[in-house]
Amino acid sequence: MDAIDHRILRELRRDGRISNVALAERVSLSPSACLNCFYAANSIRLYRKANKHSVLARLKPMIRTLLTTLFQTLFSPTTWGEAFQLESRAIG
Repeated sequence: MDAIDHRILRELRRDGRISNVALAERVSLSPSACLNCFYAANSIRLYRKANKHSVLARLKPMIRTLLTTLFQTLFSPTTWGEAFQLESRAIG
């Protein structure tokens, strides 16, 4: 985002219902250039949001598999039985 995008954002935060012509006057742009900046910033935001969700969608199955494997390893009777036998041998 450049300085113009920040000015547009600041004006939209002040008045979210401002018309494109009034917004263009406040940020010293032509109405068409102002609209292009708005659409470009909005498409970048939507791309980032979609990309974030796609990364999460790819990570969720891996995280689920990792947690399942970890749970099965930690709470498996074999693991606890082996640990108990090793501890018994070390003590006795």
